[in-house]
Amino acid sequence: SRRLGPRDRLALSGSRQPVPRLARPRRTLCALWIVYVTNQWTRGLLANSVSFSPNGFADPGRYVNIALNFTPQTYATLLSAFTAAYAIASIPAGLIADARRRVPVLSAACALWAVAMLLHGAAPSVPALIASRLMHGVGAAFCSPVASSLIADAFAPEQRGLAYSIYASGLYVGTALAILASSA
Repeated sequence: SRRLGPRDRLALSGSRQPVPRLARPRRTLCALWIVYVTNQWTRGLLANSVSFSPNGFADPGRYVNIALNFTPQTYATLLSAFTAAYAIASIPAGLIADARRRVPVLSAACALWAVAMLLHGAAPSVPALIASRLMHGVGAAFCSPVASSLIADAFAPEQRGLAYSIYASGLYVGTALAILASSA
């Protein structure tokens, strides 16, 4: 299989401009993987910081539902808030990833979800926690559309399968870290 040249990429892109390749594809992939691991890790922290144990021995300093006195129904609302915000923001995130410079977009999204996590950790009430989950969902929704575009820019078509699979492994590493963090 031959490498695609600038004219081939131009023809495949449907654009009149050649498609540039990013200068450091491995560094780009490493940075995107770290972002995705962090995305998944922070997403899973709520699921691992609640306890509806009937024995009454749960520590309010460790379990947010005890500290804020909420029910399993409230917990479901918190999970749904993130999921709904993520789903609704995903399509605009993809459009923005296509229309804007992707690195600043991803940086802003990471900053948004970092602020959301700070608010989550300091939430004095359930409404504040719901607001932080909504904000987190919006920020996290930008991760994969931007990463997919950057991976496509950084790697030739015959290298993208491996690059995407390395990126996708961040889902499971981040989830594992969230589980491990909750057991510490």
